[in-house]
Amino acid sequence: MIEITLALGLLAFVVTPMVGLMAIGLTTLRDSMADTTKAGIAKNLMREAELLSWTEVSSRLATAAEESYFTYDGRRQTTLNGGNVPSIYIGETKIESAPPPLGPLTTRVIVEVRHFQDTNNRLQLPGLLTRQGP
Repeated sequence: MIEITLALGLLAFVVTPMVGLMAIGLTTLRDSMADTTKAGIAKNLMREAELLSWTEVSSRLATAAEESYFTYDGRRQTTLNGGNVPSIYIGETKIESAPPPLGPLTTRVIVEVRHFQDTNNRLQLPGLLTRQGP
């Protein structure tokens, strides 16, 4: 009987830390998946900004950041709570004038992606758009 008690005690001593480590591992996995999704959204928003015509870029210089909404896996939604799957991420694309040394043919683009509830966890991707030709 004492052997069974010792075996159960040893099992509890070994299994308890493993359960704790599993919880930490799953939390890390969830965070890394969210970071990967945010990076993909930011990359797509930057690519969309690069494809804008110079007229569209010029018209958006004086406006506020344009918001886009995305699901947990990075699919675009029309509204924050639109569709069957709720939006989790908000992506903002802001186009502003570049600093003077870069000249009038360059604008600065700032793409920011954040979780709609966790405003402290943001991913920012800065970039420059340069007008080619006259």
